[in-house]
Amino acid sequence: MKRNLVFHPLIFALYPILALLAANLNQLPASEAYRAVLVSGISAMLLWAALRLLVKNWARAGLLTSLVLILFYTYGHVYAVSLKWSSESALVSGPKLLLPLWGVFLVVGVWLVLRKLPKTENLTNYLHWVGVVLLAMPLYSIISFQFRLASNSAEELAADDGAQVSEIASLQNEDELPDIYYIVLDGYAREDTLAELYDHDNSELINYLEQSGFFVGDESYSNYDQTFLSLPSSLNMAYFTDLLDVQGDDPYDHNAHVRLVRDNQVRRLLEAAGYQTVSFHTGHGLTTLTNTDHYLKVGGQSESPTATAITVGDLEFKLNPFEVLLLETSALRPLFGTVFQSVAEGEKYQQRRDRIHFTFSNISRFAQEEGNYFVFAHIIAPHPPFVFLADGEPRINLRPFSIADGSHFVGNKGTRGEYITGYREQLIYTNTLLMAAIEDILMQSETPPVIIVQADHGPGAYFEWNLLEGTDLQERYGILNAYYLPGGEQGWLYPSITPVNSFRVVFNRYLGADFELLPDEMYFSNWSTPYDFVEITDRLVGELE
Repeated sequence: MKRNLVFHPLIFALYPILALLAANLNQLPASEAYRAVLVSGISAMLLWAALRLLVKNWARAGLLTSLVLILFYTYGHVYAVSLKWSSESALVSGPKLLLPLWGVFLVVGVWLVLRKLPKTENLTNYLHWVGVVLLAMPLYSIISFQFRLASNSAEELAADDGAQVSEIASLQNEDELPDIYYIVLDGYAREDTLAELYDHDNSELINYLEQSGFFVGDESYSNYDQTFLSLPSSLNMAYFTDLLDVQGDDPYDHNAHVRLVRDNQVRRLLEAAGYQTVSFHTGHGLTTLTNTDHYLKVGGQSESPTATAITVGDLEFKLNPFEVLLLETSALRPLFGTVFQSVAEGEKYQQRRDRIHFTFSNISRFAQEEGNYFVFAHIIAPHPPFVFLADGEPRINLRPFSIADGSHFVGNKGTRGEYITGYREQLIYTNTLLMAAIEDILMQSETPPVIIVQADHGPGAYFEWNLLEGTDLQERYGILNAYYLPGGEQGWLYPSITPVNSFRVVFNRYLGADFELLPDEMYFSNWSTPYDFVEITDRLVGELE
């Protein structure tokens, strides 16, 4: 490296952005980071030039610039760690002390650079080497991810369902076929989890379901720990490794997952039997199926699924999800309670409330219509964000809109106590809406329907996205799983049935199919490598026994 060449401020302006992008590539497109890279790089250069005017030396101005950048981009991470590991009493004072502490670091750092550092060459060269090594790691991850993503396309469904389609399509007595309702309540816990971890007795709902004729699988688990794996599996009646040709280190392919849900095997079989399909706008890219026969959405609703608005004076800025995440890891985090307060009371939270209300109130819309209907309703509740109190009144959120769950919520968006309280209250109101919807379906249906009320996974107060040993498996995998099968044929069901077998039972019982039930297996995979599956069936069944 040349003696007088200084470029480490640019490295420390770009590294935090690229590192955050590399850690979230399986959920956020790389294009969302372009603006952040540009703004951070230009801001660093302007700050460097301004400091040069003050200290009359490019090298010392560069050291001061890198110091400011390091403190700016590490603040939010340290804040998150303090929230996660501090006690509830410390949470009140911890954040108040952190910002002054960073101010002390800044003052001491400036004093050392200007007064106690006789020469700058050695420290400048050291920062160059450290910066280059740091920058190489996220760059390698991003480039290799994009390369593998371009070469890894989704495979066709492995299961050959041609014979099943032919057999189901030949059914003649369609008038006797039941409407089928698949109601997926995102993150809804099993009754024992709610009692043990959330201090909630859910017997009112369970008793209502059982008295209404539902079979409740009180030993049920989800097959996977996240929606993007669970729903493709349940809707295609197969485990994920039989749906896509994936290896443990393959990059996450969002498009493949969307195709698995949009054109799933359950839908194809039912359409072959003459069913019309009904879906709802969910606000979730995986399950917003606009290509169904009847796609229902809140009337007049206009929303941007990728932008969050903040208002400063008369100016409004649109931030994409990556930019919001980046700001949460920076020294701007303390401003969330003021600058972002208008967002918490604004459009996106109210849209979530409207969607939940709309979906529950319209699930039964086709119950009295002629023909057969398959109604798929993925409702993102009681999953975060927590937008309802127990009585249905709006919950006020003093932070940007986010669907973060598990360890992405606890310590980053809020505390574990906030999660448990918010989850419990939203679940209570979800129960109210659910029971009313079921009542409407049963009352309006001339032919008794099939109703599956099922969670895609459990809640996440004790769920670590990237750490199996740090996760409460009973909490994350234990799910509400209830079936209304008309005709009294509950012998097809059993207490530990998992979602992968749900529609196998339905097709065998009502549509003359002959699907073999699969072994009920559960798999853990983390956020960074979602296809690196670890089977945890024995751990869960062993804990239950």
